[in-house]
Amino acid sequence: MTAMEHSCSNWSHVPLGVPTQRFCAWSSAIYKIISICRGSLGVDLESDDIEFVKRIRRKTNANGITPPPIIVKFRSTNLRNKIYGLRKKLRSSNPDTPRIYINENLTPENAKIYAQCRNLVKTKKLFSTWTFGGIVYAKLSPEKNEKPTQVIKLYT
Repeated sequence: MTAMEHSCSNWSHVPLGVPTQRFCAWSSAIYKIISICRGSLGVDLESDDIEFVKRIRRKTNANGITPPPIIVKFRSTNLRNKIYGLRKKLRSSNPDTPRIYINENLTPENAKIYAQCRNLVKTKKLFSTWTFGGIVYAKLSPEKNEKPTQVIKLYT
């Protein structure tokens, strides 16, 4: 990972599933993010806390069009980490409510490594995997004293 890629991924998140309007201005995307942070996460976020917001490519699914992901760059890593830590509060028990996810903005290489690690967890070759600060980590067993391993490359 280059220094620039690490810097960008270290300051930003990718919220998925944030509803969009046909003509969604940059400022309305910021206010949707602020509304979600204040209402669902309990974080007092101001527009000055966000450096930029950008919607990226559209995805489609079986039900039609899924709202395109948004990259949000925060001015503070402490605020970014606070929001990332509270992301599980966005899980709703109501199936009629649109689901919103917050993921890290990984480099393409780390996104591929993380996808491979998740597949290894599904096949029980790894115990768990996660990302933090743009870095992929894994554990081989459920042992509490096992330290996480940083995954740099997988040989397949």
